[in-house]
Amino acid sequence: MTPGLPSPRTEAGKAGLAALLRTPSRALIALDFDGTLSPIVDDPAAARAHPGAVGALRRLSRLAGTVAVITGRAAPAAVELGGLDQVPGLLVLGQYGRQRWESGTLTSPPVPPGVAAARQQLPGVLSAAGAPGGIWTEDKGDALAVHTRRAADPQQALDQLRGPLADLAERYGNGELRTTIMQNIIVVNVPNAKTAELVVALNSMELQVDVSAFWRGAIACTGTEFCKLAISETKGFSKWLVSEMEERLPGFDQQIKLHVTGCTNSCGQHWIADIGLEGKKIKKDGQLVDAFYFCVGGAVGRFARTARPLGFRAAADEVPDAIERLLRGYLDAREPGEDLRAYFARTDDDSLRAQLAGTVVEPVERDAPPVGAGRHAPGE
Repeated sequence: MTPGLPSPRTEAGKAGLAALLRTPSRALIALDFDGTLSPIVDDPAAARAHPGAVGALRRLSRLAGTVAVITGRAAPAAVELGGLDQVPGLLVLGQYGRQRWESGTLTSPPVPPGVAAARQQLPGVLSAAGAPGGIWTEDKGDALAVHTRRAADPQQALDQLRGPLADLAERYGNGELRTTIMQNIIVVNVPNAKTAELVVALNSMELQVDVSAFWRGAIACTGTEFCKLAISETKGFSKWLVSEMEERLPGFDQQIKLHVTGCTNSCGQHWIADIGLEGKKIKKDGQLVDAFYFCVGGAVGRFARTARPLGFRAAADEVPDAIERLLRGYLDAREPGEDLRAYFARTDDDSLRAQLAGTVVEPVERDAPPVGAGRHAPGE
Protein backbone atom coordinates (compact mmCIF):
# COMPACT_ATOMS: atom_id res chain seq x y z
CA MET A 1 0.00 0.00 0.00
CA THR A 2 1.30 3.45 -0.92
CA PRO A 3 2.17 5.46 2.23
CA GLY A 4 -0.48 8.02 3.18
CA LEU A 5 -3.35 6.26 1.38
CA PRO A 6 -6.36 4.88 3.26
CA SER A 7 -6.54 1.14 3.91
CA PRO A 8 -9.85 -0.26 2.59
CA ARG A 9 -11.58 -2.73 4.93
CA THR A 10 -13.44 -4.70 2.26
CA GLU A 11 -12.31 -6.63 -0.78
CA ALA A 12 -14.43 -4.38 -3.00
CA GLY A 13 -12.77 -1.33 -1.49
CA LYS A 14 -9.32 -2.74 -2.05
CA ALA A 15 -10.17 -3.58 -5.65
CA GLY A 16 -11.59 -0.10 -6.24
CA LEU A 17 -8.53 1.67 -4.85
CA ALA A 18 -6.23 -0.60 -6.86
CA ALA A 19 -8.17 0.23 -10.05
CA LEU A 20 -7.96 3.96 -9.31
CA LEU A 21 -4.21 3.80 -8.79
CA ARG A 22 -3.75 1.59 -11.84
CA THR A 23 -5.69 3.83 -14.24
CA PRO A 24 -6.34 7.24 -12.62
CA SER A 25 -7.32 8.73 -15.98
CA ARG A 26 -10.55 6.72 -15.79
CA ALA A 27 -11.36 7.70 -12.21
CA LEU A 28 -14.08 10.06 -10.97
CA ILE A 29 -13.19 11.80 -7.71
CA ALA A 30 -16.23 13.56 -6.22
CA LEU A 31 -16.12 15.75 -3.10
CA ASP A 32 -18.63 17.65 -1.01
CA PHE A 33 -18.05 21.37 -0.35
CA ASP A 34 -19.22 21.86 3.25
CA GLY A 35 -17.41 19.56 5.64
CA THR A 36 -14.85 18.44 3.05
CA LEU A 37 -13.41 21.39 1.16
CA SER A 38 -14.72 23.88 3.72
CA PRO A 39 -15.14 23.54 7.48
CA ILE A 40 -18.71 23.38 8.76
CA VAL A 41 -19.67 26.86 9.97
CA ASP A 42 -22.83 28.28 11.55
CA ASP A 43 -23.45 30.85 8.81
CA PRO A 44 -23.48 29.24 5.32
CA ALA A 45 -22.51 32.57 3.74
CA ALA A 46 -19.31 32.59 5.81
CA ALA A 47 -17.99 29.25 4.53
CA ARG A 48 -14.74 29.33 2.59
CA ALA A 49 -12.65 26.53 1.14
CA HIS A 50 -9.58 25.41 3.07
CA PRO A 51 -6.50 27.38 1.93
CA GLY A 52 -5.00 24.23 0.43
CA ALA A 53 -8.16 23.00 -1.30
CA VAL A 54 -7.69 24.68 -4.67
CA GLY A 55 -4.09 23.54 -4.95
CA ALA A 56 -5.04 19.96 -4.12
CA LEU A 57 -7.88 20.00 -6.65
CA ARG A 58 -5.57 21.38 -9.33
CA ARG A 59 -3.13 18.54 -8.72
CA LEU A 60 -5.96 15.99 -8.80
CA SER A 61 -7.34 17.42 -12.04
CA ARG A 62 -4.05 16.61 -13.77
CA LEU A 63 -4.24 12.98 -12.66
CA ALA A 64 -7.89 11.91 -12.52
CA GLY A 65 -10.30 11.57 -15.39
CA THR A 66 -12.96 13.73 -13.70
CA VAL A 67 -12.87 15.78 -10.51
CA ALA A 68 -16.24 17.01 -9.27
CA VAL A 69 -17.72 18.94 -6.36
CA ILE A 70 -21.28 17.97 -5.43
CA THR A 71 -23.09 20.35 -3.10
CA GLY A 72 -26.49 21.49 -1.89
CA ARG A 73 -25.42 25.05 -2.53
CA ALA A 74 -26.07 26.83 -5.80
CA ALA A 75 -23.19 25.89 -8.08
CA PRO A 76 -22.07 29.51 -8.75
CA ALA A 77 -22.04 30.19 -4.99
CA ALA A 78 -19.79 27.19 -4.33
CA VAL A 79 -17.48 28.28 -7.16
CA GLU A 80 -17.22 31.79 -5.70
CA LEU A 81 -16.79 30.76 -2.06
CA GLY A 82 -14.19 28.15 -2.91
CA GLY A 83 -12.32 29.88 -5.71
CA LEU A 84 -13.11 26.76 -7.75
CA ASP A 85 -12.86 28.59 -11.07
CA GLN A 86 -9.10 28.27 -10.59
CA VAL A 87 -9.28 24.48 -11.09
CA PRO A 88 -9.09 23.50 -14.80
CA GLY A 89 -11.73 21.01 -15.89
CA LEU A 90 -13.52 20.92 -12.54
CA LEU A 91 -17.20 19.93 -12.61
CA VAL A 92 -19.47 21.49 -9.96
CA LEU A 93 -22.92 20.00 -9.42
CA GLY A 94 -25.05 22.38 -7.35
CA GLN A 95 -28.48 22.14 -5.75
CA TYR A 96 -27.94 18.39 -5.26
CA GLY A 97 -27.34 17.87 -8.97
CA ARG A 98 -29.93 20.25 -10.45
CA GLN A 99 -27.21 22.64 -11.61
CA ARG A 100 -24.07 21.88 -13.55
CA TRP A 101 -21.14 24.32 -13.72
CA GLU A 102 -18.24 23.55 -16.00
CA SER A 103 -15.57 25.85 -17.43
CA GLY A 104 -17.55 28.94 -16.47
CA THR A 105 -20.82 27.74 -18.02
CA LEU A 106 -23.87 27.03 -15.85
CA THR A 107 -26.60 24.65 -16.96
CA SER A 108 -29.74 24.56 -14.83
CA PRO A 109 -33.42 23.61 -15.29
CA PRO A 110 -36.14 26.17 -14.55
CA VAL A 111 -36.91 26.87 -10.90
CA PRO A 112 -39.76 24.58 -9.75
CA PRO A 113 -43.02 26.57 -9.85
CA GLY A 114 -43.97 25.70 -6.27
CA VAL A 115 -41.00 27.54 -4.72
CA ALA A 116 -42.67 30.96 -4.98
CA ALA A 117 -45.84 29.74 -3.27
CA ALA A 118 -43.83 28.05 -0.55
CA ARG A 119 -42.06 31.35 0.12
CA GLN A 120 -45.42 32.95 0.84
CA GLN A 121 -46.80 30.17 3.04
CA LEU A 122 -43.76 29.13 5.06
CA PRO A 123 -43.94 31.97 7.65
CA GLY A 124 -47.53 31.05 8.51
CA VAL A 125 -46.65 27.38 8.75
CA LEU A 126 -43.78 28.03 11.15
CA SER A 127 -45.86 30.42 13.23
CA ALA A 128 -48.71 27.95 13.51
CA ALA A 129 -46.21 25.27 14.52
CA GLY A 130 -44.90 27.48 17.35
CA ALA A 131 -41.38 27.66 15.91
CA PRO A 132 -38.96 28.49 18.76
CA GLY A 133 -36.59 31.44 18.76
CA GLY A 134 -33.46 31.14 16.64
CA ILE A 135 -35.20 29.59 13.63
CA TRP A 136 -34.36 31.27 10.33
CA THR A 137 -34.78 30.52 6.66
CA GLU A 138 -32.41 30.61 3.71
CA ASP A 139 -33.62 31.14 0.15
CA LYS A 140 -31.58 28.89 -2.13
CA GLY A 141 -33.43 29.95 -5.26
CA ASP A 142 -34.55 26.46 -6.27
CA ALA A 143 -35.35 25.55 -2.65
CA LEU A 144 -35.95 27.03 0.79
CA ALA A 145 -34.01 25.89 3.85
CA VAL A 146 -35.27 26.17 7.43
CA HIS A 147 -32.35 26.39 9.86
CA THR A 148 -32.74 25.18 13.44
CA ARG A 149 -29.14 25.22 14.66
CA ARG A 150 -29.52 28.62 16.38
CA ALA A 151 -32.42 27.37 18.51
CA ALA A 152 -31.78 26.53 22.16
CA ASP A 153 -32.47 22.87 21.36
CA PRO A 154 -31.90 22.36 17.60
CA GLN A 155 -33.08 18.74 17.56
CA GLN A 156 -36.27 19.53 19.45
CA ALA A 157 -36.96 22.41 17.06
CA LEU A 158 -36.38 20.09 14.10
CA ASP A 159 -38.79 17.50 15.52
CA GLN A 160 -41.39 20.21 16.21
CA LEU A 161 -41.29 21.60 12.68
CA ARG A 162 -40.87 18.41 10.67
CA GLY A 163 -44.59 17.68 10.33
CA PRO A 164 -45.75 21.19 9.36
CA LEU A 165 -42.87 21.57 6.91
CA ALA A 166 -43.67 18.21 5.35
CA ASP A 167 -47.23 19.42 4.79
CA LEU A 168 -45.86 22.58 3.19
CA ALA A 169 -43.55 20.56 0.96
CA GLU A 170 -46.51 18.42 -0.09
CA ARG A 171 -48.62 21.48 -0.87
CA TYR A 172 -46.03 23.47 -2.82
CA GLY A 173 -43.45 20.95 -3.93
CA ASN A 174 -43.43 17.22 -4.45
CA GLY A 175 -43.58 16.42 -0.73
CA GLU A 176 -39.82 16.01 -0.42
CA LEU A 177 -37.83 17.48 2.48
CA ARG A 178 -34.09 17.17 2.93
CA THR A 179 -32.11 17.58 6.11
CA THR A 180 -28.52 18.73 6.20
CA ILE A 181 -25.58 17.98 8.47
CA MET A 182 -26.04 21.50 9.88
CA GLN A 183 -29.51 20.57 11.22
CA ASN A 184 -31.39 22.46 8.54
CA ILE A 185 -34.43 21.50 6.48
CA ILE A 186 -34.63 22.16 2.74
CA VAL A 187 -37.89 22.21 0.77
CA VAL A 188 -37.03 21.16 -2.76
CA ASN A 189 -38.83 20.96 -6.10
CA VAL A 190 -41.13 23.89 -5.35
CA PRO A 191 -42.73 25.20 -8.59
CA ASN A 192 -41.70 28.74 -9.44
CA ALA A 193 -45.32 29.90 -9.45
CA LYS A 194 -45.61 28.99 -5.76
CA THR A 195 -42.35 30.46 -4.43
CA ALA A 196 -43.84 33.89 -3.67
CA GLU A 197 -46.62 32.29 -1.61
CA LEU A 198 -44.01 30.32 0.32
CA VAL A 199 -42.12 33.52 1.15
CA VAL A 200 -45.33 35.04 2.52
CA ALA A 201 -45.89 31.92 4.60
CA LEU A 202 -42.35 32.14 5.95
CA ASN A 203 -42.77 35.81 6.80
CA SER A 204 -45.98 35.13 8.69
CA MET A 205 -44.03 32.68 10.84
CA GLU A 206 -41.44 35.40 11.55
CA LEU A 207 -38.90 33.54 9.40
CA GLN A 208 -37.77 36.37 7.19
CA VAL A 209 -36.02 35.47 3.97
CA ASP A 210 -34.46 38.91 3.50
CA VAL A 211 -32.69 39.92 6.70
CA SER A 212 -30.00 42.40 7.76
CA ALA A 213 -26.30 41.62 7.78
CA PHE A 214 -26.43 41.61 11.58
CA TRP A 215 -29.27 39.09 11.76
CA ARG A 216 -27.74 36.81 9.13
CA GLY A 217 -24.32 36.74 10.79
CA ALA A 218 -25.35 36.45 14.45
CA ILE A 219 -24.49 33.25 16.31
CA ALA A 220 -24.91 32.52 20.02
CA CYS A 221 -24.18 29.55 22.23
CA THR A 222 -26.73 28.25 24.73
CA GLY A 223 -25.67 30.62 27.53
CA THR A 224 -26.63 30.58 31.18
CA GLU A 225 -30.26 29.71 30.45
CA PHE A 226 -29.35 26.13 29.57
CA CYS A 227 -25.63 25.62 30.26
CA LYS A 228 -24.06 25.23 33.70
CA LEU A 229 -20.64 26.27 32.35
CA ALA A 230 -21.78 29.61 30.91
CA ILE A 231 -20.96 32.85 32.70
CA SER A 232 -23.19 35.19 30.67
CA GLU A 233 -26.65 34.99 29.13
CA THR A 234 -26.30 34.89 25.34
CA LYS A 235 -29.43 34.16 23.29
CA GLY A 236 -31.66 36.96 24.53
CA PHE A 237 -28.64 39.26 24.56
CA SER A 238 -27.80 38.40 20.93
CA LYS A 239 -31.34 39.04 19.75
CA TRP A 240 -31.36 42.40 21.53
CA LEU A 241 -27.89 43.26 20.20
CA VAL A 242 -28.95 42.52 16.61
CA SER A 243 -32.04 44.73 16.95
CA GLU A 244 -29.90 47.53 18.37
CA MET A 245 -27.39 47.33 15.53
CA GLU A 246 -30.16 47.23 12.90
CA GLU A 247 -31.60 50.42 14.39
CA ARG A 248 -28.25 52.18 14.77
CA LEU A 249 -26.71 51.17 11.44
CA PRO A 250 -29.55 50.48 8.98
CA GLY A 251 -28.29 49.43 5.60
CA PHE A 252 -24.85 48.37 6.85
CA ASP A 253 -23.36 47.06 3.62
CA GLN A 254 -20.89 44.41 4.76
CA GLN A 255 -21.29 40.78 5.72
CA ILE A 256 -20.44 40.49 9.38
CA LYS A 257 -20.08 37.47 11.62
CA LEU A 258 -21.12 38.50 15.13
CA HIS A 259 -20.60 35.56 17.48
CA VAL A 260 -21.47 35.49 21.18
CA THR A 261 -20.23 32.80 23.54
CA GLY A 262 -21.06 32.59 27.23
CA CYS A 263 -17.67 31.46 28.55
CA THR A 264 -14.13 30.58 27.48
CA ASN A 265 -15.15 27.26 25.89
CA SER A 266 -16.09 29.02 22.64
CA CYS A 267 -19.20 27.03 21.75
CA GLY A 268 -20.33 30.23 20.02
CA GLN A 269 -17.09 30.12 17.99
CA HIS A 270 -16.09 33.68 18.76
CA TRP A 271 -12.51 32.94 17.66
CA ILE A 272 -13.57 32.72 13.99
CA ALA A 273 -15.91 35.74 13.94
CA ASP A 274 -15.43 39.23 12.58
CA ILE A 275 -16.48 40.40 16.02
CA GLY A 276 -16.38 37.78 18.77
CA LEU A 277 -17.76 38.37 22.26
CA GLU A 278 -16.66 36.16 25.16
CA GLY A 279 -18.91 36.21 28.22
CA LYS A 280 -17.72 37.12 31.71
CA LYS A 281 -18.81 39.11 34.76
CA ILE A 282 -17.68 42.55 35.89
CA LYS A 283 -18.75 44.92 38.65
CA LYS A 284 -20.76 47.93 37.54
CA ASP A 285 -22.23 50.39 40.04
CA GLY A 286 -21.44 47.91 42.79
CA GLN A 287 -23.35 45.06 41.09
CA LEU A 288 -22.00 41.97 39.34
CA VAL A 289 -23.31 42.08 35.74
CA ASP A 290 -22.89 40.22 32.47
CA ALA A 291 -20.06 41.54 30.33
CA PHE A 292 -18.19 40.60 27.19
CA TYR A 293 -14.54 40.56 26.12
CA PHE A 294 -13.93 41.62 22.49
CA CYS A 295 -12.02 39.81 19.76
CA VAL A 296 -11.94 40.83 16.08
CA GLY A 297 -10.75 39.61 12.71
CA GLY A 298 -11.47 35.87 12.87
CA ALA A 299 -12.28 33.88 9.73
CA VAL A 300 -12.33 30.41 8.21
CA GLY A 301 -11.67 29.21 4.69
CA ARG A 302 -9.40 31.00 2.26
CA PHE A 303 -8.69 33.85 4.68
CA ALA A 304 -8.61 31.71 7.80
CA ARG A 305 -7.21 33.31 10.91
CA THR A 306 -7.89 33.42 14.63
CA ALA A 307 -9.57 36.50 16.04
CA ARG A 308 -7.33 38.91 17.95
CA PRO A 309 -8.16 39.72 21.59
CA LEU A 310 -8.23 43.52 21.83
CA GLY A 311 -7.87 43.88 25.58
CA PHE A 312 -11.30 45.52 25.88
CA ARG A 313 -14.39 44.43 27.75
CA ALA A 314 -17.73 46.08 28.38
CA ALA A 315 -20.87 45.45 30.37
CA ALA A 316 -23.57 43.81 28.27
CA ASP A 317 -25.71 46.95 28.10
CA GLU A 318 -22.72 48.92 26.75
CA VAL A 319 -21.84 46.49 23.94
CA PRO A 320 -24.07 48.09 21.25
CA ASP A 321 -22.43 51.47 21.86
CA ALA A 322 -18.98 49.93 21.51
CA ILE A 323 -19.79 48.04 18.31
CA GLU A 324 -21.46 51.09 16.80
CA ARG A 325 -18.33 53.15 17.42
CA LEU A 326 -16.15 50.41 15.94
CA LEU A 327 -18.23 50.00 12.78
CA ARG A 328 -18.63 53.74 12.24
CA GLY A 329 -14.85 53.98 12.51
CA TYR A 330 -14.60 51.39 9.76
CA LEU A 331 -17.16 53.18 7.56
CA ASP A 332 -15.31 56.48 7.98
CA ALA A 333 -11.80 55.13 7.36
CA ARG A 334 -12.26 52.28 4.87
CA GLU A 335 -10.52 52.44 1.54
CA PRO A 336 -12.41 51.86 -1.74
CA GLY A 337 -13.53 48.24 -1.88
CA GLU A 338 -12.10 47.43 1.56
CA ASP A 339 -14.19 44.96 3.53
CA LEU A 340 -14.41 44.68 7.28
CA ARG A 341 -11.92 41.81 7.51
CA ALA A 342 -9.25 43.75 5.61
CA TYR A 343 -9.84 46.85 7.74
CA PHE A 344 -9.37 44.90 10.96
CA ALA A 345 -6.22 43.28 9.54
CA ARG A 346 -4.53 46.62 8.79
CA THR A 347 -5.64 48.48 11.93
CA ASP A 348 -3.62 48.04 15.13
CA ASP A 349 -5.10 46.85 18.41
CA ASP A 350 -4.69 50.20 20.19
CA SER A 351 -6.70 52.03 17.52
CA LEU A 352 -9.48 49.43 17.48
CA ARG A 353 -9.64 49.39 21.28
CA ALA A 354 -9.92 53.20 21.31
CA GLN A 355 -12.79 53.00 18.82
CA LEU A 356 -14.62 50.49 21.02
CA ALA A 357 -14.11 52.55 24.17
CA GLY A 358 -14.63 55.96 22.60
CA THR A 359 -11.30 57.08 24.06
CA VAL A 360 -7.75 55.83 24.53
CA VAL A 361 -7.70 53.08 27.17
CA GLU A 362 -5.13 50.62 28.44
CA PRO A 363 -5.65 46.96 27.54
CA VAL A 364 -7.09 44.60 30.12
CA GLU A 365 -6.10 40.97 30.48
CA ARG A 366 -8.48 38.29 29.30
CA ASP A 367 -9.79 36.22 32.20
CA ALA A 368 -8.04 32.90 32.60
CA PRO A 369 -10.26 29.91 31.77
CA PRO A 370 -11.15 27.44 34.51
CA VAL A 371 -8.94 24.39 34.81
CA GLY A 372 -9.72 21.90 32.05
CA ALA A 373 -11.78 24.40 30.01
CA GLY A 374 -11.08 26.48 26.96
CA ARG A 375 -8.81 23.95 25.32
CA HIS A 376 -9.86 25.17 21.86
CA ALA A 377 -9.03 28.81 22.56
CA PRO A 378 -5.73 30.18 21.25
CA GLY A 379 -2.96 30.38 23.75
CA GLU A 380 -4.56 27.94 26.19
